[in-house]
Amino acid sequence: MSTVAEDVIAKVTDAIVKTSHPLKIILFGSAARGEAGASSDLDFLIISDCSFNASRSRRRELGNIHRSLSDIKIPIDVLLYSKQEFDEWKDSINHVIARANREGKVVYERS
Repeated sequence: MSTVAEDVIAKVTDAIVKTSHPLKIILFGSAARGEAGASSDLDFLIISDCSFNASRSRRRELGNIHRSLSDIKIPIDVLLYSKQEFDEWKDSINHVIARANREGKVVYERS
C-alpha cells in the first residue's frame, strides 16, 4: 500500500473516531489485502459499543460519519454495526462482518 493510501486511511480513521467514538475500526477489502488499485475504494467496518434503536439511529450516525469524510476525494464505504451485532455474525461463513473480521486489518481499537 502506498504512503498516500496510508495517509488517507489514517485521515479517515481519525475522522471516524472523532465523529463516532467507536470500539473498533476494521479496514477490509482490497486495501487491507494490499491489492488496491487506482480505482479502488476503501472499506471500513465500524463497531459501536451501543445498540441502534429508535433513540439512536444508525442512519443518523452514518450520515454524521459520511459528512466528516466529505473532504476526502476517494470512494469510501462505511458499515456500522453494534458490538452485539458484530459478536453475533463474526464467525459466520458468508456475512460481511465475518469476512471483515477474518481478512481485515484493525486500524483503530479503543483501549
